[in-house]
Amino acid sequence: MLLKQNQIEKLIILVKEAGEQARRYYDFSNINVQYKPDKSPVTIADQELSDLITAQLKQMFPHIPIISEEADQEHNMDILKENDTYWLIDPIDGTKSFIRKKGDFTINIALIKNKTSEFGIIYQPLKQALYYTSADKKAYKEYNGITTQIKVNQNIKNDKALNIVVPTRHLGEDALNFIASLNVTSSEQVSSSFKFCLVAEGIYDMYSNFSRINTWDIAAGHAILTCAGGLIFDRKGNILTYNKNSLRCPNFVAFSSHIGEDYIRQKLAELL
Repeated sequence: MLLKQNQIEKLIILVKEAGEQARRYYDFSNINVQYKPDKSPVTIADQELSDLITAQLKQMFPHIPIISEEADQEHNMDILKENDTYWLIDPIDGTKSFIRKKGDFTINIALIKNKTSEFGIIYQPLKQALYYTSADKKAYKEYNGITTQIKVNQNIKNDKALNIVVPTRHLGEDALNFIASLNVTSSEQVSSSFKFCLVAEGIYDMYSNFSRINTWDIAAGHAILTCAGGLIFDRKGNILTYNKNSLRCPNFVAFSSHIGEDYIRQKLAELL
């Protein structure tokens, strides 16, 4: 299903409302932190934003099921296996950053159809920066009351001198080897899905991930980057798709298409 622009405008209102709620919790001097079975942190803010977004999505799109990071995982897997179209949400992407008052956290909402991310919206509440895809499959940024179309960096030079953005967590051997194989002129560590936005608006050229990550962490950014002229390859050099049997995401490279698909495939092949 293709979303209509008036539906997207309602989703923008929703994600901003969720952002207001996130900011209120962010300002708490001491927020209670619990830990999931996988030892990742979770707060009341994660759960309340999940409840808010889920309730409003159900009201707006009653026939589309919803997978949320904070929902029961058995329920999530049932939806994944039984449906080709579903919402995929991460109410607070970058919970560790949220807890530590680092400010990089985002709110992610994506629509998956036939293993592809069809729509994405990402909101960074502290900066009040909004990124989303439109009904005509373009990518936009709203900031300081101004909305502009965004595109990936189209001025990649022949020497492939790249500016890259990397996760804040420790990089494993494969990630370090991949980065070492590139001609990297600058890099920056950033938390959350905001990395996709930085590549989508051409500030950075590439973001790669060779660590454990879930689909709700990347799906909204995937749609935005694609509509901005970027690509995401899995480790085998194929276009990344969303598996119906797992919420885990394979290793991937998100990049400006102007770097060249063959160049990325070559670098990935060197890791095998």
